[in-house]
This record gives sequence, structure tokens and C-alpha cells, in this order.
Amino acid sequence: MPLFYGDSEGYARVMRQAIAFNGSFFHAQRMLQQYVLKAYFA
Repeated sequence: MPLFYGDSEGYARVMRQAIAFNGSFFHAQRMLQQYVLKAYFA
């Protein structure tokens, strides 16, 4: 919370980095592949 209220530019930088980091794992191709493997091959 201190970063959010005290340094909005720093908070935005941290959020952009978090989104970029997690975006490499949470994407539609992975979700579809996981769905197909679990639904049809499990």
C-alpha cells in the first residue's frame, strides 16, 4: 500500500513488470493445450 499511495509511478512500474512476467505463462495457447490434454487424454 505505501508504494501505491506514495509512489504511483513506482507502483505502475511494478505492475507492468508483474504483468509481463506472468503473461509468459498465462496465455491462451497454454490454456487450450492444458484443456485438451486433461479433457481428452486423461
